[in-house]
Parts: sequence; C-alpha cells; structure tokens
Amino acid sequence: PVITSTQRSVGNKNFNTVTIYRPDGENMYQHNKQFLVPIGEAMPYAYIYLFKLIGQGKIVDPSSQVREVSKGDTSAAPFSVNSIKLGLQACSGAISPELYRDLVKNGANILTNSASLSIFANAQSYHNQAQQMARFMAVANARPFVQATDGSYSFVLDSNGNWIVKSRQDKMQLVIATIITNNQRTLYTLLGEWIVLVSLVIAIAQGIALWRTKPSLSPVKHKRYNIK
Repeated sequence: PVITSTQRSVGNKNFNTVTIYRPDGENMYQHNKQFLVPIGEAMPYAYIYLFKLIGQGKIVDPSSQVREVSKGDTSAAPFSVNSIKLGLQACSGAISPELYRDLVKNGANILTNSASLSIFANAQSYHNQAQQMARFMAVANARPFVQATDGSYSFVLDSNGNWIVKSRQDKMQLVIATIITNNQRTLYTLLGEWIVLVSLVIAIAQGIALWRTKPSLSPVKHKRYNIK
C-alpha cells in the first residue's frame, strides 16, 4: 500500500487528508486531519478579533482565506494492513504527541507521518524540532516511527528512537528499511503526560522529606577559662 497526505476540496471546504491506496490504486482508508496549525491552516477567532481591532480586518476576510483548512470530524484510528496496525497522521500531527499516544492506545504498531514541508525548506529549526518530537514519540510509545516528506527529511526510527535510515533534505529519495514491531504499552502510553506530573510530585516530596530529616548544624559553643 501507498500512504499519502493531500489537500482536497469537499463542497466549499478544504481538508488535509491522509489516504492509503491499495496496489491497484483503490482507496483503502481516508482520514481528515484534525490538528490544524494556527494561521497557517486555520484562523482562530482570537486572531480574527485581534486583526480587526488593529484595523487589519481585510487580512482575515473569509473570502480571502483560500488556504484555510477545515478540521476533520472524527479522530484518527489505527488501520490494519496485513495484520499490522498503522497509526497515521499528516503534516503538523508530527508535533502533536497526544494524537500518536491515542493511536498506540488503540493498538497501532507503527506510527507514520506524511507531509509536504517545502514551505519550511529553509527552516532548519523546524526540521530539528520535528525530528526530536518524532524520536520522543518513538521512545515514549515504544513504536517505530516513519516519516515521508518533500522539502524535508524522510526517515525511519526504531522503537528506541534510533535512526534506521534517513534521507537528504535537498532531494527526493527512496528509503528502504526493515521494521520490528511490538505490542508493548509504556507508562506514557497508558498515562500520558500525567506520568511526568506524578514523577515531578514524587521528586518534590522526596526533596522535602530529605530537607526535613537533615540534621541541623547548631553553632558550637566555646567555654572560656580564666587561668591565674
């Protein structure tokens, strides 16, 4: 199967859609992206009011929002291909760990992201951030992570966050890798960011306990003797 992410129009709405195609070209799976980038894909009401307040309302005129993307109605769910469950997201889903955590909770064995990132071709800081987030999601969920893009790096990470293969940024390349899957669920997968908060609370409690049991160092009193 082939996995793609493309922008498509349905009526008067635009969607960023992840699609899986069978070898014969038939559509096996489609999901409309839910995590939208503010301003880049969707204009939050707070920004609309702000621009109007400063006299720049024409910037957010709905008739000029040709690039605005509509949010999908349903959450992504793992899709099974040859007994392997794929957890798919598009574009900015790569910087949304919670979406991938939900996919793993629902049984995903491999996490994927397909995107067109040519607009960020010269934004090396974005590429670095996206790669670090991908490594975090691979390790935190103990799942391989596969990214296919244009204008950025295509790569495959194992479940320990190690690079299996990685393309160059400045040219389209075919990358091939062997991936080992598993059904393990980590504490992060089960609890999410609560595990971080719980760990922080435990660390603070231990610090307070150590501080309270630390013996006090009282000053030594010296006696004076007058020798005649």
